[in-house]
Amino acid sequence: MMFIIDRYIFKIWLGNFVLVLGFLLGLFFCHQVYDNLVDLLRLERSLIQLFHFFSISLVILTPMLIPLSFFISILFTILGFQKSAQLTVLKSCGLSLFRISRSLWFVSVILSIIVFFLSLFLIPNLVEQKNNLMIGISQSDISALVDTGKTELLSYENFHENRIWYIEDFSPDKYAGAYTILHQMDSKGSELNRIIAKNSFYDKDLKTWVFIEGTELFFDPVSGDPLRSVKFKHKQFLELKEDPKDFLLFNRKLSSLSFYQLKELIDLIPKNLEFRRTYLIEYYGFFIAPFLSIIFVGISIPFLSKGIYGNSLISLFYATAGMVLFFIIQGVFQVLGQQALISPLLAVLLPYVIFGAFSLKLYWQE
Repeated sequence: MMFIIDRYIFKIWLGNFVLVLGFLLGLFFCHQVYDNLVDLLRLERSLIQLFHFFSISLVILTPMLIPLSFFISILFTILGFQKSAQLTVLKSCGLSLFRISRSLWFVSVILSIIVFFLSLFLIPNLVEQKNNLMIGISQSDISALVDTGKTELLSYENFHENRIWYIEDFSPDKYAGAYTILHQMDSKGSELNRIIAKNSFYDKDLKTWVFIEGTELFFDPVSGDPLRSVKFKHKQFLELKEDPKDFLLFNRKLSSLSFYQLKELIDLIPKNLEFRRTYLIEYYGFFIAPFLSIIFVGISIPFLSKGIYGNSLISLFYATAGMVLFFIIQGVFQVLGQQALISPLLAVLLPYVIFGAFSLKLYWQE
C-alpha cells in the first residue's frame, strides 16, 4: 500500500517535472538562438557545430534549471493533490506529511547528487568550450577586417613573486602586447627592478617572457634611488614564468568562471587579501548549491499542504515567499562573508542550515 502511494505521487510529480523542465529548456534555447545564431551562421558553422554549441549552452544551465523545475513541479503536484482533496484523504489515513512526501525527498536527494557531479566534473569543461566559442564569435567581425585581432589593456599583480604587470594592446590570441612595464619589488614593497619595453610576448614553448626594445632599471631598495639602467633590443627573462591565462582570468566576470578556474584564482591570491573571500564564497557555493532541491522540498510542501483559509493561492504565495526569502538571506550572508564578518564557508553554509532547521520545524508541526 505504501509503495503504491509513493509510486503514484512520483508519477504525478514526474509528469509535471518533465513538462516544466522541457518548457524552461525550450525557453532558454530560444534565447540562445536569438542571441547567437546570426553570428554562428556568419562564421559558416556546420549544423553539427551549431548543435554542439546550443547543446553545450543548455547543459551548462542544467544546475540552475533542475532545482527551479523541481520547485515548480512540486507546486503543481501538491496543489493538485490539495484541490482534489487527495492530500486530505492521505492525512486522514494517519500518514504524516513527511511520509506522504517521502518519494519527493528521495527525488530531491537524487537530483542534488546529479547536479553536484554535473557542476564539478562536466560543467567546468563545457564552460571552457563555450567561452572559447564565444571568443570566436566576438572577434569574428573584427578579425575579418583587422589582422591584429582583439586587444585590451592588461594589468596583473603576481602577489607571490611581488611583481606588477602593465601591458597595452594585449592580444589574448597571440599572447603579445605593445608598451609594457614590469615592476619587481621585495617582500616589503620596495621596488628593486623595472622593465620598460616597446613590445612583449609570452613564449608558449619555453613558458617565459620576451621583451623587445626596452630598458631595465635597477633601484636601491632602501632609498629608492635608481642605480643603473641597461638598454636592450631583444631580451628573454627566464625567471618570468607568469602565464597570461592567469592574467585574463582576473578580468573575467565571477559568474563566468568554472570550478577549476576559481580554484586556480584562489591559489594565486594570498590568504591575507580580502577580495580572496569573494572567490572563496563562489568556490564553496559549487559544493553546496546542488543541494538546493532538498531545501525546496523542506520549504514548499508544508506551506502548500496547509491550504491556508481554504485558499490554495495563499499557500502558493507562502511557498514562493519562502523560496525568495532563502535567496535574500543567502545574499545577506554572502555580503557578511565578503566583509569578513563571518568566514566564507559559514557564509555559504548558514542559509542552508537555517532553512534546513526551519523545514524540520514545519514538518514537526504537521
